[in-house]
Amino acid sequence: MFPLLELGLLASDSEEPEADIELGAPRTVIAESHIKLPEGYHADVPDPVHVKTEFASFDKTYRFDGKEIAVERKVVVLKKKVAKADWKQYQAFTKAISLESEPWIQLIRPAVAVTSKPVPIPVTPSKPTGKGDGKSKSIEIQLMPPPETSVAGKTVEAPEGASAQELMQLASERLMAMDWPGTTAMLNKVKAKNPEEENLWAMYGAVASMQRNTDEAKTDLRKELGLHPDNTRAVGLLADTEARSGDEARARKTVQAYLERHPDDAKLSLYLASLQTKAEDHAGALKTLEKAAELNPADKTLQIEVSKELLKLDRRDEAIAAAKSVLGETDDAMVLNNAAYVLSNAEAGLGDAEEASRKSVQILEEKSAAITTGEANSNAFAQSNLLLDAWDTLGWILFREGKPEAAKPLILAAWRNGLKAEIGDHLGQVYEAMGAKDAAYKAYSQAAATMERAGLAADVSKHTQESITRLKNAGAKTEKKTDREALQDSRTYKVPGVSSVSGWGTFRLQVTATGVMGAQQVSGEKKLAGLETAIDGMKLPELVPADSKAHLLRSGVVSCASGKVCELVLVPNGGLRTETY
Repeated sequence: MFPLLELGLLASDSEEPEADIELGAPRTVIAESHIKLPEGYHADVPDPVHVKTEFASFDKTYRFDGKEIAVERKVVVLKKKVAKADWKQYQAFTKAISLESEPWIQLIRPAVAVTSKPVPIPVTPSKPTGKGDGKSKSIEIQLMPPPETSVAGKTVEAPEGASAQELMQLASERLMAMDWPGTTAMLNKVKAKNPEEENLWAMYGAVASMQRNTDEAKTDLRKELGLHPDNTRAVGLLADTEARSGDEARARKTVQAYLERHPDDAKLSLYLASLQTKAEDHAGALKTLEKAAELNPADKTLQIEVSKELLKLDRRDEAIAAAKSVLGETDDAMVLNNAAYVLSNAEAGLGDAEEASRKSVQILEEKSAAITTGEANSNAFAQSNLLLDAWDTLGWILFREGKPEAAKPLILAAWRNGLKAEIGDHLGQVYEAMGAKDAAYKAYSQAAATMERAGLAADVSKHTQESITRLKNAGAKTEKKTDREALQDSRTYKVPGVSSVSGWGTFRLQVTATGVMGAQQVSGEKKLAGLETAIDGMKLPELVPADSKAHLLRSGVVSCASGKVCELVLVPNGGLRTETY
Protein backbone atom coordinates (compact mmCIF):
# COMPACT_ATOMS: atom_id res chain seq x y z
CA MET A 1 0.00 0.00 0.00
CA PHE A 2 2.26 2.72 -1.34
CA PRO A 3 1.50 6.05 -2.98
CA LEU A 4 2.20 6.04 -6.70
CA LEU A 5 5.72 6.99 -7.67
CA GLU A 6 6.07 10.35 -9.35
CA LEU A 7 8.03 8.72 -12.15
CA GLY A 8 6.57 7.58 -15.42
CA LEU A 9 7.11 4.80 -17.91
CA LEU A 10 8.35 5.62 -21.39
CA ALA A 11 5.80 5.62 -24.18
CA SER A 12 7.88 3.10 -26.15
CA ASP A 13 10.21 0.30 -25.16
CA SER A 14 12.14 0.52 -28.41
CA GLU A 15 12.26 4.14 -29.50
CA GLU A 16 13.92 7.30 -28.17
CA PRO A 17 11.38 9.75 -26.69
CA GLU A 18 10.73 13.04 -28.44
CA ALA A 19 11.86 15.13 -25.46
CA ASP A 20 14.00 14.85 -22.34
CA ILE A 21 12.52 12.80 -19.50
CA GLU A 22 11.30 15.13 -16.77
CA LEU A 23 11.81 13.92 -13.19
CA GLY A 24 10.78 17.06 -11.31
CA ALA A 25 12.64 18.83 -8.55
CA PRO A 26 15.42 16.91 -6.72
CA ARG A 27 13.87 15.39 -3.62
CA THR A 28 13.78 12.46 -1.22
CA VAL A 29 10.53 10.59 -0.75
CA ILE A 30 10.17 7.91 1.93
CA ALA A 31 7.09 5.71 2.27
CA GLU A 32 6.35 2.90 4.73
CA SER A 33 3.70 0.19 4.64
CA HIS A 34 2.82 -2.06 7.56
CA ILE A 35 0.69 -5.19 7.29
CA LYS A 36 -0.21 -7.07 10.45
CA LEU A 37 -0.72 -10.79 9.83
CA PRO A 38 -3.21 -13.03 11.63
CA GLU A 39 -1.75 -15.07 14.44
CA GLY A 40 0.26 -18.05 13.26
CA TYR A 41 0.78 -16.81 9.70
CA HIS A 42 4.25 -16.16 8.28
CA ALA A 43 5.56 -14.53 5.15
CA ASP A 44 8.15 -15.13 2.48
CA VAL A 45 9.08 -11.53 1.79
CA PRO A 46 10.56 -10.43 -1.55
CA ASP A 47 14.24 -9.66 -2.03
CA PRO A 48 15.34 -6.09 -1.22
CA VAL A 49 15.79 -3.73 -4.15
CA HIS A 50 18.73 -1.31 -4.32
CA VAL A 51 19.30 0.61 -7.56
CA LYS A 52 21.59 3.61 -7.95
CA THR A 53 22.03 5.81 -11.03
CA GLU A 54 23.34 9.30 -11.76
CA PHE A 55 19.80 10.70 -11.87
CA ALA A 56 18.03 8.76 -9.07
CA SER A 57 18.37 6.04 -6.47
CA PHE A 58 15.76 3.57 -5.26
CA ASP A 59 15.82 1.42 -2.14
CA LYS A 60 13.10 -0.90 -0.93
CA THR A 61 13.38 -3.36 1.96
CA TYR A 62 10.93 -5.92 3.30
CA ARG A 63 10.97 -7.15 6.90
CA PHE A 64 8.88 -9.63 8.83
CA ASP A 65 9.26 -9.71 12.62
CA GLY A 66 6.94 -12.65 13.23
CA LYS A 67 3.84 -10.49 13.50
CA GLU A 68 4.03 -7.70 10.96
CA ILE A 69 5.36 -7.13 7.46
CA ALA A 70 7.07 -3.76 7.19
CA VAL A 71 8.10 -2.37 3.81
CA GLU A 72 10.11 0.81 3.40
CA ARG A 73 10.66 2.55 0.07
CA LYS A 74 13.11 5.42 -0.36
CA VAL A 75 13.41 7.31 -3.63
CA VAL A 76 16.02 10.03 -4.12
CA VAL A 77 15.70 12.12 -7.29
CA LEU A 78 19.10 13.66 -8.03
CA LYS A 79 18.49 15.47 -11.33
CA LYS A 80 15.54 17.33 -12.79
CA LYS A 81 15.65 15.49 -16.08
CA VAL A 82 17.28 12.69 -18.04
CA ALA A 83 18.50 13.57 -21.51
CA LYS A 84 16.43 11.82 -24.17
CA ALA A 85 19.62 10.32 -25.58
CA ASP A 86 20.02 8.46 -22.26
CA TRP A 87 16.54 6.93 -22.45
CA LYS A 88 17.86 3.37 -22.29
CA GLN A 89 19.43 4.08 -18.88
CA TYR A 90 16.10 5.39 -17.62
CA GLN A 91 14.27 2.41 -19.08
CA ALA A 92 16.68 0.02 -17.33
CA PHE A 93 16.07 1.92 -14.07
CA THR A 94 12.27 1.58 -14.34
CA LYS A 95 12.54 -2.16 -15.01
CA ALA A 96 15.03 -2.71 -12.17
CA ILE A 97 12.68 -1.06 -9.66
CA SER A 98 9.57 -2.78 -11.11
CA LEU A 99 7.95 0.61 -11.61
CA GLU A 100 4.86 -0.87 -13.21
CA SER A 101 4.06 -3.38 -10.46
CA GLU A 102 4.47 -4.48 -6.85
CA PRO A 103 5.73 -8.00 -6.11
CA TRP A 104 3.43 -10.52 -4.47
CA ILE A 105 4.24 -11.46 -0.87
CA GLN A 106 3.76 -15.18 -0.28
CA LEU A 107 1.95 -15.99 2.97
CA ILE A 108 2.65 -19.24 4.81
CA ARG A 109 -0.33 -20.58 6.68
CA PRO A 110 -0.03 -22.12 10.16
CA ALA A 111 0.79 -25.80 10.39
CA VAL A 112 -2.50 -26.35 12.20
CA ALA A 113 -5.70 -24.38 12.40
CA VAL A 114 -5.41 -21.44 14.78
CA THR A 115 -8.53 -20.03 16.37
CA SER A 116 -8.47 -16.36 17.29
CA LYS A 117 -9.83 -14.87 20.44
CA PRO A 118 -13.48 -13.79 20.16
CA VAL A 119 -13.67 -10.42 18.45
CA PRO A 120 -16.87 -8.35 18.81
CA ILE A 121 -18.27 -7.36 15.43
CA PRO A 122 -21.38 -5.15 15.16
CA VAL A 123 -24.19 -7.02 13.44
CA THR A 124 -27.48 -5.35 12.68
CA PRO A 125 -30.27 -7.87 12.02
CA SER A 126 -31.93 -7.37 8.67
CA LYS A 127 -35.33 -7.84 10.32
CA PRO A 128 -36.53 -7.29 13.90
CA THR A 129 -36.30 -10.52 15.85
CA GLY A 130 -38.82 -9.59 18.48
CA LYS A 131 -36.21 -10.12 21.17
CA GLY A 132 -33.63 -7.83 22.68
CA ASP A 133 -33.21 -4.15 21.94
CA GLY A 134 -32.34 -4.40 18.24
CA LYS A 135 -28.92 -2.84 18.83
CA SER A 136 -25.59 -4.18 17.55
CA LYS A 137 -24.65 -7.65 18.71
CA SER A 138 -21.35 -9.48 18.94
CA ILE A 139 -20.34 -12.67 17.20
CA GLU A 140 -17.19 -14.74 17.37
CA ILE A 141 -14.96 -15.14 14.36
CA GLN A 142 -12.17 -17.62 13.76
CA LEU A 143 -8.87 -17.01 12.08
CA MET A 144 -9.36 -20.05 9.90
CA PRO A 145 -11.98 -22.80 9.81
CA PRO A 146 -11.08 -25.77 11.98
CA PRO A 147 -10.15 -28.85 9.93
CA GLU A 148 -13.41 -30.67 10.58
CA THR A 149 -15.40 -28.02 8.67
CA SER A 150 -13.63 -28.99 5.45
CA VAL A 151 -15.04 -32.40 4.65
CA ALA A 152 -15.37 -34.47 1.53
CA GLY A 153 -18.37 -33.48 -0.49
CA LYS A 154 -18.75 -30.11 1.21
CA THR A 155 -20.28 -27.46 -1.01
CA VAL A 156 -17.64 -24.85 -1.80
CA GLU A 157 -18.94 -21.35 -2.37
CA ALA A 158 -18.31 -19.92 -5.83
CA PRO A 159 -19.70 -16.85 -7.62
CA GLU A 160 -22.91 -17.60 -9.48
CA GLY A 161 -22.23 -17.95 -13.18
CA ALA A 162 -18.45 -18.27 -12.71
CA SER A 163 -16.62 -19.53 -15.78
CA ALA A 164 -14.53 -22.69 -15.81
CA GLN A 165 -11.37 -20.56 -15.79
CA GLU A 166 -12.57 -18.60 -12.75
CA LEU A 167 -13.42 -21.83 -10.95
CA MET A 168 -9.96 -23.19 -11.77
CA GLN A 169 -8.45 -20.12 -10.11
CA LEU A 170 -10.54 -20.75 -6.99
CA ALA A 171 -9.47 -24.40 -7.02
CA SER A 172 -5.84 -23.31 -7.26
CA GLU A 173 -6.31 -21.10 -4.20
CA ARG A 174 -7.80 -24.00 -2.25
CA LEU A 175 -4.89 -26.18 -3.35
CA MET A 176 -2.38 -23.64 -2.09
CA ALA A 177 -4.25 -23.59 1.22
CA MET A 178 -3.84 -27.40 1.36
CA ASP A 179 -7.61 -27.83 1.50
CA TRP A 180 -7.85 -31.07 -0.46
CA PRO A 181 -11.64 -31.57 -0.07
CA GLY A 182 -12.27 -27.94 -0.98
CA THR A 183 -10.01 -28.24 -4.02
CA THR A 184 -11.75 -31.40 -5.19
CA ALA A 185 -15.19 -29.87 -4.71
CA MET A 186 -14.23 -26.87 -6.81
CA LEU A 187 -12.66 -29.08 -9.49
CA ASN A 188 -15.92 -31.04 -9.64
CA LYS A 189 -17.68 -27.79 -10.52
CA VAL A 190 -15.15 -27.20 -13.30
CA LYS A 191 -15.64 -30.74 -14.62
CA ALA A 192 -19.39 -30.20 -14.76
CA LYS A 193 -18.83 -27.19 -17.02
CA ASN A 194 -15.95 -28.50 -19.12
CA PRO A 195 -14.36 -31.91 -18.42
CA GLU A 196 -11.54 -31.06 -20.84
CA GLU A 197 -10.51 -27.77 -19.18
CA GLU A 198 -6.72 -27.42 -19.22
CA ASN A 199 -5.08 -28.24 -15.87
CA LEU A 200 -8.29 -29.80 -14.51
CA TRP A 201 -6.95 -33.34 -14.46
CA ALA A 202 -3.46 -32.15 -13.57
CA MET A 203 -4.88 -30.58 -10.42
CA TYR A 204 -6.89 -33.71 -9.64
CA GLY A 205 -3.59 -35.56 -9.98
CA ALA A 206 -1.79 -33.10 -7.73
CA VAL A 207 -4.39 -33.59 -4.98
CA ALA A 208 -4.15 -37.38 -5.30
CA SER A 209 -0.34 -37.24 -5.23
CA MET A 210 -0.33 -35.11 -2.08
CA GLN A 211 -2.69 -37.59 -0.47
CA ARG A 212 -0.34 -40.42 -1.53
CA ASN A 213 -2.93 -41.95 -3.87
CA THR A 214 -0.22 -42.75 -6.40
CA ASP A 215 -2.21 -44.84 -8.86
CA GLU A 216 -5.04 -42.32 -8.95
CA ALA A 217 -2.54 -39.51 -9.47
CA LYS A 218 -0.95 -41.29 -12.42
CA THR A 219 -4.34 -41.94 -14.03
CA ASP A 220 -5.41 -38.31 -13.67
CA LEU A 221 -2.11 -36.91 -14.94
CA ARG A 222 -2.06 -39.22 -17.95
CA LYS A 223 -5.59 -38.12 -18.75
CA GLU A 224 -4.41 -34.49 -18.61
CA LEU A 225 -1.59 -35.23 -21.03
CA GLY A 226 -3.96 -37.12 -23.31
CA LEU A 227 -5.98 -33.92 -23.61
CA HIS A 228 -3.10 -31.43 -23.34
CA PRO A 229 0.18 -33.19 -24.24
CA ASP A 230 2.21 -29.98 -23.94
CA ASN A 231 1.24 -29.24 -20.34
CA THR A 232 4.71 -28.88 -18.82
CA ARG A 233 3.42 -28.93 -15.26
CA ALA A 234 1.62 -32.23 -15.81
CA VAL A 235 4.69 -33.79 -17.47
CA GLY A 236 6.91 -32.95 -14.52
CA LEU A 237 4.38 -34.03 -11.90
CA LEU A 238 3.64 -37.33 -13.66
CA ALA A 239 7.33 -38.15 -14.08
CA ASP A 240 8.01 -37.29 -10.44
CA THR A 241 5.08 -39.45 -9.29
CA GLU A 242 6.30 -42.35 -11.43
CA ALA A 243 9.86 -42.00 -10.16
CA ARG A 244 8.78 -41.85 -6.50
CA SER A 245 6.68 -44.97 -6.97
CA GLY A 246 9.74 -46.87 -8.21
CA ASP A 247 9.01 -46.77 -11.96
CA GLU A 248 11.95 -44.58 -12.96
CA ALA A 249 12.14 -46.10 -16.46
CA ARG A 250 8.57 -44.93 -17.12
CA ALA A 251 9.43 -41.51 -15.68
CA ARG A 252 12.29 -41.15 -18.15
CA LYS A 253 10.01 -42.10 -21.03
CA THR A 254 7.42 -39.55 -19.93
CA VAL A 255 9.93 -36.70 -20.02
CA GLN A 256 11.63 -37.96 -23.19
CA ALA A 257 8.32 -37.97 -25.04
CA TYR A 258 7.78 -34.34 -24.11
CA LEU A 259 11.35 -33.29 -25.00
CA GLU A 260 11.04 -34.82 -28.45
CA ARG A 261 8.54 -32.04 -29.14
CA HIS A 262 10.18 -29.39 -26.93
CA PRO A 263 13.95 -30.07 -26.91
CA ASP A 264 14.64 -26.50 -25.76
CA ASP A 265 12.94 -26.96 -22.37
CA ALA A 266 15.96 -26.49 -20.09
CA LYS A 267 14.22 -27.35 -16.82
CA LEU A 268 12.84 -30.70 -17.95
CA SER A 269 16.10 -31.48 -19.76
CA LEU A 270 17.94 -31.09 -16.46
CA TYR A 271 15.35 -33.29 -14.77
CA LEU A 272 15.65 -36.03 -17.40
CA ALA A 273 19.44 -35.88 -17.19
CA SER A 274 19.24 -36.34 -13.41
CA LEU A 275 17.07 -39.43 -13.90
CA GLN A 276 19.49 -40.78 -16.50
CA THR A 277 22.48 -40.12 -14.25
CA LYS A 278 20.78 -41.95 -11.39
CA ALA A 279 20.31 -44.91 -13.74
CA GLU A 280 24.06 -44.73 -14.58
CA ASP A 281 23.17 -43.77 -18.17
CA HIS A 282 25.78 -41.03 -18.42
CA ALA A 283 25.91 -41.20 -22.22
CA GLY A 284 22.15 -40.58 -22.35
CA ALA A 285 22.38 -37.74 -19.84
CA LEU A 286 25.18 -36.13 -21.86
CA LYS A 287 23.12 -36.32 -25.05
CA THR A 288 20.12 -34.73 -23.30
CA LEU A 289 22.19 -31.92 -21.84
CA GLU A 290 24.18 -31.18 -24.98
CA LYS A 291 20.98 -30.80 -26.99
CA ALA A 292 19.48 -28.46 -24.39
CA ALA A 293 22.72 -26.47 -24.13
CA GLU A 294 22.83 -26.07 -27.90
CA LEU A 295 19.32 -24.61 -27.88
CA ASN A 296 19.95 -22.48 -24.75
CA PRO A 297 23.46 -21.08 -25.32
CA ALA A 298 23.09 -18.46 -22.58
CA ASP A 299 22.25 -21.05 -19.90
CA LYS A 300 25.52 -21.62 -18.07
CA THR A 301 23.99 -24.21 -15.74
CA LEU A 302 23.46 -26.54 -18.70
CA GLN A 303 27.08 -26.12 -19.74
CA ILE A 304 28.29 -27.03 -16.26
CA GLU A 305 26.08 -30.12 -16.20
CA VAL A 306 27.57 -31.11 -19.56
CA SER A 307 31.05 -30.84 -18.04
CA LYS A 308 30.01 -33.06 -15.11
CA GLU A 309 28.78 -35.82 -17.42
CA LEU A 310 31.90 -35.58 -19.58
CA LEU A 311 34.00 -36.12 -16.46
CA LYS A 312 31.94 -39.15 -15.46
CA LEU A 313 32.57 -40.57 -18.95
CA ASP A 314 36.35 -40.05 -18.46
CA ARG A 315 36.42 -37.41 -21.19
CA ARG A 316 38.57 -35.32 -18.89
CA ASP A 317 40.00 -32.74 -21.31
CA GLU A 318 36.55 -31.97 -22.72
CA ALA A 319 35.13 -31.67 -19.20
CA ILE A 320 37.84 -29.21 -18.21
CA ALA A 321 37.32 -27.14 -21.36
CA ALA A 322 33.55 -27.05 -20.81
CA ALA A 323 33.92 -25.95 -17.18
CA LYS A 324 36.50 -23.29 -17.99
CA SER A 325 34.36 -21.91 -20.81
CA VAL A 326 31.91 -20.33 -18.35
CA LEU A 327 34.36 -18.84 -15.88
CA GLY A 328 34.88 -15.55 -17.66
CA GLU A 329 31.25 -15.15 -18.65
CA THR A 330 29.34 -15.15 -15.36
CA ASP A 331 29.09 -13.69 -11.88
CA ASP A 332 26.52 -16.29 -10.83
CA ALA A 333 27.80 -17.74 -7.56
CA MET A 334 26.26 -21.18 -8.15
CA VAL A 335 27.68 -21.50 -11.67
CA LEU A 336 31.13 -20.40 -10.46
CA ASN A 337 30.99 -22.88 -7.58
CA ASN A 338 29.91 -25.78 -9.78
CA ALA A 339 32.54 -25.03 -12.41
CA ALA A 340 35.22 -24.88 -9.73
CA TYR A 341 34.07 -28.20 -8.29
CA VAL A 342 34.26 -29.90 -11.69
CA LEU A 343 37.79 -28.60 -12.17
CA SER A 344 38.84 -29.74 -8.70
CA ASN A 345 37.52 -33.26 -9.32
CA ALA A 346 39.30 -33.30 -12.69
CA GLU A 347 42.50 -32.54 -10.73
CA ALA A 348 43.53 -29.99 -13.31
CA GLY A 349 43.37 -26.25 -13.55
CA LEU A 350 43.33 -25.96 -9.76
CA GLY A 351 44.50 -22.35 -9.98
CA ASP A 352 41.48 -21.41 -12.10
CA ALA A 353 39.27 -23.50 -9.83
CA GLU A 354 40.48 -21.73 -6.69
CA GLU A 355 40.00 -18.30 -8.27
CA ALA A 356 36.43 -19.11 -9.31
CA SER A 357 35.66 -20.68 -5.94
CA ARG A 358 36.95 -17.72 -3.96
CA LYS A 359 34.87 -15.40 -6.14
CA SER A 360 31.77 -17.51 -5.47
CA VAL A 361 32.42 -17.50 -1.71
CA GLN A 362 33.00 -13.75 -1.69
CA ILE A 363 29.74 -13.04 -3.55
CA LEU A 364 27.72 -15.25 -1.22
CA GLU A 365 29.32 -13.96 1.98
CA GLU A 366 28.73 -10.34 0.96
CA LYS A 367 25.08 -11.11 0.18
CA SER A 368 24.63 -12.84 3.53
CA ALA A 369 25.99 -9.83 5.40
CA ALA A 370 23.55 -7.47 3.68
CA ILE A 371 20.36 -8.89 5.22
CA THR A 372 18.90 -9.16 8.71
CA THR A 373 16.83 -11.97 10.20
CA GLY A 374 13.69 -9.94 9.58
CA GLU A 375 14.55 -9.48 5.89
CA ALA A 376 15.35 -13.16 5.30
CA ASN A 377 13.26 -15.00 2.72
CA SER A 378 13.35 -18.36 0.93
CA ASN A 379 15.97 -17.07 -1.48
CA ALA A 380 18.18 -15.96 1.41
CA PHE A 381 17.99 -19.47 2.92
CA ALA A 382 18.84 -20.97 -0.49
CA GLN A 383 21.84 -18.66 -0.79
CA SER A 384 22.93 -19.58 2.72
CA ASN A 385 22.80 -23.29 1.88
CA LEU A 386 24.72 -22.61 -1.34
CA LEU A 387 27.38 -20.90 0.75
CA LEU A 388 27.92 -24.18 2.62
CA ASP A 389 28.56 -25.93 -0.70
CA ALA A 390 30.89 -23.10 -1.73
CA TRP A 391 32.92 -23.46 1.48
CA ASP A 392 33.21 -27.18 0.82
CA THR A 393 34.30 -26.57 -2.77
CA LEU A 394 37.01 -24.12 -1.76
CA GLY A 395 38.17 -26.43 1.01
CA TRP A 396 38.23 -29.39 -1.40
CA ILE A 397 40.34 -27.41 -3.87
CA LEU A 398 42.80 -26.47 -1.11
CA PHE A 399 42.95 -30.14 -0.09
CA ARG A 400 43.70 -31.10 -3.69
CA GLU A 401 46.48 -28.51 -3.65
CA GLY A 402 48.04 -30.23 -0.64
CA LYS A 403 46.83 -27.74 1.99
CA PRO A 404 44.69 -29.82 4.41
CA GLU A 405 45.14 -27.40 7.33
CA ALA A 406 43.74 -24.54 5.26
CA ALA A 407 40.95 -26.77 3.96
CA LYS A 408 39.78 -28.00 7.36
CA PRO A 409 37.87 -24.95 8.73
CA LEU A 410 35.98 -24.53 5.45
CA ILE A 411 34.94 -28.15 5.05
CA LEU A 412 34.25 -28.54 8.78
CA ALA A 413 31.89 -25.53 8.72
CA ALA A 414 30.12 -26.90 5.65
CA TRP A 415 29.73 -30.29 7.33
CA ARG A 416 28.59 -29.01 10.75
CA ASN A 417 25.86 -26.89 9.16
CA GLY A 418 24.61 -29.12 6.36
CA LEU A 419 25.46 -32.69 7.44
CA LYS A 420 25.75 -33.80 3.81
CA ALA A 421 27.40 -37.19 3.37
CA GLU A 422 29.71 -36.13 0.55
CA ILE A 423 31.04 -33.23 2.62
CA GLY A 424 31.54 -35.60 5.57
CA ASP A 425 33.60 -37.83 3.26
CA HIS A 426 35.70 -34.81 2.29
CA LEU A 427 36.26 -33.99 5.97
CA GLY A 428 37.41 -37.54 6.64
CA GLN A 429 39.99 -37.25 3.87
CA VAL A 430 41.24 -33.95 5.27
CA TYR A 431 41.68 -35.47 8.75
CA GLU A 432 43.50 -38.45 7.26
CA ALA A 433 45.90 -36.13 5.43
CA MET A 434 46.55 -34.38 8.75
CA GLY A 435 47.25 -37.70 10.49
CA ALA A 436 44.16 -37.46 12.71
CA LYS A 437 43.06 -41.09 12.38
CA ASP A 438 40.35 -41.05 15.08
CA ALA A 439 38.80 -37.80 13.80
CA ALA A 440 38.80 -39.20 10.25
CA TYR A 441 37.05 -42.39 11.39
CA LYS A 442 34.42 -40.30 13.20
CA ALA A 443 33.83 -38.13 10.13
CA TYR A 444 33.46 -41.13 7.81
CA SER A 445 31.15 -42.94 10.23
CA GLN A 446 28.87 -39.95 10.70
CA ALA A 447 28.83 -39.31 6.95
CA ALA A 448 27.69 -42.91 6.45
CA ALA A 449 24.92 -42.39 9.02
CA THR A 450 23.48 -39.53 6.92
CA MET A 451 23.44 -41.66 3.76
CA GLU A 452 20.34 -43.47 4.94
CA ARG A 453 18.24 -40.34 4.56
CA ALA A 454 19.75 -38.98 1.36
CA GLY A 455 20.89 -40.37 -1.95
CA LEU A 456 24.61 -40.41 -2.59
CA ALA A 457 26.82 -41.05 -5.60
CA ALA A 458 28.01 -44.65 -5.71
CA ASP A 459 31.71 -43.72 -5.80
CA VAL A 460 31.40 -41.49 -2.72
CA SER A 461 29.48 -44.16 -0.81
CA LYS A 462 32.05 -46.77 -1.75
CA HIS A 463 34.95 -44.58 -0.65
CA THR A 464 33.30 -43.78 2.69
CA GLN A 465 32.58 -47.42 3.52
CA GLU A 466 36.06 -48.56 2.48
CA SER A 467 37.63 -45.83 4.60
CA ILE A 468 35.61 -46.87 7.66
CA THR A 469 36.79 -50.45 7.27
CA ARG A 470 40.41 -49.43 6.64
CA LEU A 471 40.63 -47.16 9.69
CA LYS A 472 38.79 -49.60 11.93
CA ASN A 473 41.30 -52.30 11.02
CA ALA A 474 44.07 -49.82 11.73
CA GLY A 475 42.82 -49.40 15.30
CA ALA A 476 40.91 -46.13 15.08
CA LYS A 477 38.97 -45.46 18.29
CA THR A 478 35.20 -45.27 18.18
CA GLU A 479 32.82 -43.23 20.31
CA LYS A 480 30.54 -44.84 22.87
CA LYS A 481 27.55 -43.01 21.42
CA THR A 482 25.96 -44.11 18.19
CA ASP A 483 26.66 -42.02 15.10
CA ARG A 484 23.10 -40.75 15.10
CA GLU A 485 23.39 -39.62 18.73
CA ALA A 486 26.68 -37.93 17.95
CA LEU A 487 25.14 -36.10 15.00
CA GLN A 488 22.29 -34.88 17.21
CA ASP A 489 24.76 -33.71 19.86
CA SER A 490 26.79 -31.85 17.22
CA ARG A 491 23.88 -29.50 16.53
CA THR A 492 22.56 -29.15 20.10
CA TYR A 493 23.55 -26.23 22.34
CA LYS A 494 22.51 -25.10 25.82
CA VAL A 495 21.02 -21.61 25.97
CA PRO A 496 22.84 -19.77 28.77
CA GLY A 497 21.30 -17.86 31.64
CA VAL A 498 17.78 -19.31 31.39
CA SER A 499 15.66 -20.68 34.25
CA SER A 500 12.01 -21.21 35.13
CA VAL A 501 10.93 -21.28 31.50
CA SER A 502 9.18 -24.12 29.74
CA GLY A 503 7.93 -24.67 26.23
CA TRP A 504 9.24 -24.76 22.69
CA GLY A 505 9.63 -22.50 19.68
CA THR A 506 11.49 -22.09 16.42
CA PHE A 507 14.05 -19.33 16.00
CA ARG A 508 15.88 -17.80 13.06
CA LEU A 509 19.53 -17.02 13.65
CA GLN A 510 22.35 -15.17 11.95
CA VAL A 511 25.65 -16.77 12.86
CA THR A 512 29.05 -15.15 12.37
CA ALA A 513 32.58 -16.28 13.12
CA THR A 514 32.23 -14.75 16.61
CA GLY A 515 28.80 -16.19 17.42
CA VAL A 516 25.10 -15.41 17.00
CA MET A 517 24.60 -11.77 16.02
CA GLY A 518 20.82 -11.88 15.64
CA ALA A 519 17.97 -14.11 16.83
CA GLN A 520 14.26 -13.89 16.06
CA GLN A 521 11.47 -16.16 17.26
CA VAL A 522 9.37 -17.31 14.34
CA SER A 523 6.84 -19.70 15.87
CA GLY A 524 5.98 -21.51 19.09
CA GLU A 525 5.02 -20.30 22.52
CA LYS A 526 5.05 -16.53 23.09
CA LYS A 527 6.59 -16.84 26.54
CA LEU A 528 9.89 -17.80 24.90
CA ALA A 529 10.20 -14.40 23.21
CA GLY A 530 12.61 -13.28 25.92
CA LEU A 531 15.08 -15.95 24.84
CA GLU A 532 16.08 -13.93 21.80
CA THR A 533 18.44 -11.90 23.97
CA ALA A 534 19.93 -15.03 25.55
CA ILE A 535 20.49 -16.68 22.15
CA ASP A 536 21.94 -13.53 20.64
CA GLY A 537 25.65 -13.64 21.35
CA MET A 538 25.89 -17.41 21.92
CA LYS A 539 29.20 -18.84 20.78
CA LEU A 540 28.71 -21.53 18.14
CA PRO A 541 32.26 -22.60 17.28
CA GLU A 542 33.20 -24.12 13.93
CA LEU A 543 29.95 -23.11 12.20
CA VAL A 544 31.63 -20.23 10.36
CA PRO A 545 35.33 -20.16 9.38
CA ALA A 546 37.33 -17.76 11.52
CA ASP A 547 38.28 -15.42 8.65
CA SER A 548 34.81 -15.40 7.05
CA LYS A 549 32.63 -12.29 6.85
CA ALA A 550 29.47 -14.35 6.40
CA HIS A 551 26.26 -13.89 8.37
CA LEU A 552 25.07 -17.47 8.04
CA LEU A 553 21.30 -17.89 8.17
CA ARG A 554 20.15 -20.84 10.29
CA SER A 555 16.93 -22.21 11.79
CA GLY A 556 16.76 -23.80 15.21
CA VAL A 557 14.25 -25.32 17.63
CA VAL A 558 14.42 -24.29 21.29
CA SER A 559 13.02 -26.64 23.89
CA CYS A 560 12.89 -25.67 27.57
CA ALA A 561 12.12 -27.85 30.57
CA SER A 562 10.76 -25.86 33.54
CA GLY A 563 13.41 -25.26 36.17
CA LYS A 564 16.10 -26.97 34.11
CA VAL A 565 17.75 -25.93 30.86
CA CYS A 566 16.82 -24.70 27.41
CA GLU A 567 18.39 -26.43 24.43
CA LEU A 568 18.82 -25.04 20.93
CA VAL A 569 18.87 -27.68 18.18
CA LEU A 570 19.93 -26.39 14.77
CA VAL A 571 18.07 -27.69 11.71
CA PRO A 572 20.39 -28.80 8.87
CA ASN A 573 19.63 -26.92 5.66
CA GLY A 574 16.62 -25.24 7.23
CA GLY A 575 14.26 -22.77 5.59
CA LEU A 576 11.02 -20.87 5.98
CA ARG A 577 8.89 -24.01 5.92
CA THR A 578 10.91 -25.78 8.60
CA GLU A 579 10.54 -22.74 10.87
CA THR A 580 6.75 -23.01 11.02
CA TYR A 581 6.41 -26.71 11.89
